[in-house]
Amino acid sequence: MTIEKPDLAGPFPHDDTASDDDGALLEFARKLVADEMKDHTQDNAISLPERRFLSDLLRNELVNQEQNKTRDDMTELSRITTDTPPPTSANIGDDELRAWNRCLAQMKIKLEYGQRQLSNLEIMKTCGVPAWEEYLARSERMKNKQ
Repeated sequence: MTIEKPDLAGPFPHDDTASDDDGALLEFARKLVADEMKDHTQDNAISLPERRFLSDLLRNELVNQEQNKTRDDMTELSRITTDTPPPTSANIGDDELRAWNRCLAQMKIKLEYGQRQLSNLEIMKTCGVPAWEEYLARSERMKNKQ
């Protein structure tokens, strides 16, 4: 297939090596494409409207996440209170025994807190957020009665 009018260029630049044996037509097509691309600037491009995929809720969550990155790591702070050195000898003194008992009490508190977190998540998952808030209010009232 040969092109009858070499002054016409298609919308897409391509090289058709089968249409021209000596390369004159190919060179002419490349020159036309280069001239066309020279006049094309980014300012002439069609600007698409900004996509609004971020809702206000998602935007606020991303802001909160960025703010939380600047806070200290709470796991490091909470682990400091439970770390105690192992006994130095076979005979445990009163100070070491008190330190181990204090560590054991703190670990029990942490386990109870973790269990409470899991139960809160299960209630929220099965019953929804309003039931979870009602459960928290009731447990707070029970705690204040004691």
